[in-house]
Amino acid sequence: MIYQAPWNLLGEGIILSHRANKSWMLKNGFIPDYLRNSFKGGLAFTMMVNYQEADCGPYKELLFIPGFFLIKNRYRLMITKIYVDSEDSIISGRENWGIPKEMAKITWERSGSKTVFEANINDQSILKSRIKSTAFTFPINTKLSPFRIQQILNNKSYVFKPSGKGKSARGELQNLTVSEDYFPNIEELKLVNCLHIKKFNLLFPASKIECL
Repeated sequence: MIYQAPWNLLGEGIILSHRANKSWMLKNGFIPDYLRNSFKGGLAFTMMVNYQEADCGPYKELLFIPGFFLIKNRYRLMITKIYVDSEDSIISGRENWGIPKEMAKITWERSGSKTVFEANINDQSILKSRIKSTAFTFPINTKLSPFRIQQILNNKSYVFKPSGKGKSARGELQNLTVSEDYFPNIEELKLVNCLHIKKFNLLFPASKIECL
């Protein structure tokens, strides 16, 4: 079933930011061939999310953003790999925002200061991590970010800018294993920062859609 945008989402998430050279990302970042010349680099992001409330119902998610792309003289972020554990999220995500979601089994277990996240596909591990976060939280808000997300799927371009706010804590990545067959091997990248967004409210607006 397709749940039309906009979506309002509540939950918590882990954001890892990485630094890698451009050549590594072009080889390992699941960047489509037709976008390789548009890729400019910059910080990359891995996100692990537990959507406790969403328009399509609760679901969990793992995604990767390799950095910035220059498309029609504008810098854009783009998701190149993403897994969710909801069929409705897959169908709606592709229809509303051109996000190439794939199905996986995902677990999110939080006990005190520690969060264990695991994603699997066909009984094979995609990624498993353990994060320890501090008790102290600080506000976080997307208003200061000037960047939009642009996705290209089925000869259509989708441009949108999620907005949200929440409470974040510093995190420590204590354990990480990745299967490079299914996800960029971020074990090889320099970890710049780890944040645990313990509570967020996120709005995904309707996209501006253009045929290519």
